[in-house]
Amino acid sequence: MKSVGELLAQLRALGIKLTIDGDQLIAERKMEEGIEVLALTLPALVSVLPDINTPRIPGLKDTLAAGKKPVEEITAADIGQEFGPFLHTSSILAASMARNGVKFGADPGEIGKFVDSVLKTGLLG
Repeated sequence: MKSVGELLAQLRALGIKLTIDGDQLIAERKMEEGIEVLALTLPALVSVLPDINTPRIPGLKDTLAAGKKPVEEITAADIGQEFGPFLHTSSILAASMARNGVKFGADPGEIGKFVDSVLKTGLLG
């Protein structure tokens, strides 16, 4: 299954290398017969798939070396700004997991009972 970005790239022929030149976005895509170049007027939409960057997994030596490096702590006073809370929690509600313990079979009559039970509880409108 293709993502929206891939489908748009196929429809609009967007490619790999993107550069901005004034008010234009220039896209270059490698094709079998050469390089296809497309110029778009800005604003333009660019989509990137998650597999564009595969992070490197550090080895044991890198992990141990990172543990020896000094950690510099920066406070809000060091930055010179005051930061207030961005979120306010008004309440916390937990979902109820009440079960009525009714068992249903697979025959058509039991399925009808199941549908009636779900409609009575108000799970389906």
